[in-house]
Amino acid sequence: MAGSTRGEGEEIEREERPSGKKSALATARVSFPDWKETVGPKGKALDSRLVELASMISSKFPDAKVYPRGSNAAAVVEMKTPARFVEFCEWIYRDLKFDHSSLISGVDWLTHLEVVYHWYSTKKRVNIILKVQLDRENPVIPSIMRMWKGANYHERETYDMMGVKFEGHPDLRRIYLEENYEFFPQRKDFRWGLKYG
Repeated sequence: MAGSTRGEGEEIEREERPSGKKSALATARVSFPDWKETVGPKGKALDSRLVELASMISSKFPDAKVYPRGSNAAAVVEMKTPARFVEFCEWIYRDLKFDHSSLISGVDWLTHLEVVYHWYSTKKRVNIILKVQLDRENPVIPSIMRMWKGANYHERETYDMMGVKFEGHPDLRRIYLEENYEFFPQRKDFRWGLKYG
């Protein structure tokens, strides 16, 4: 073990690295004057790992809004389009080692839909929350199953409830409702009692 550092009251092991080389999470520093949250829960300073992670993401994806959130122990990323979504996913999976996809959900803003992803790194012990805006009339985004197999049911549920199509999913079927049901119950224009023909 090369050393240890403390974050949020627990000891975190650092990876052993060749002399003179820094951790990937410490290679970028960017100032964020518009960050609304500068402290974590109960007034504690944000974990430095979150600040480093958010800085690194912001450097690589400057068009995205990125900020650390202490209450979720996460770097939050907001994308207005899915144009660089696949690139982002491949990068955090391959290079940053985010090995667990813990949640995928959808939000209906009436003007657009939003897909929200939660990833966790069991090695770094930090989270990424990604919010991607989609066209409400044709909400399509690539499946992440080729990287995270556990996303299977999360994508199917979001398709079933919100109508988001995950391109490349090997078995994109409704998970609760009948296949010929025409509506999506978690959209804001849904009304109980709607029938399919």
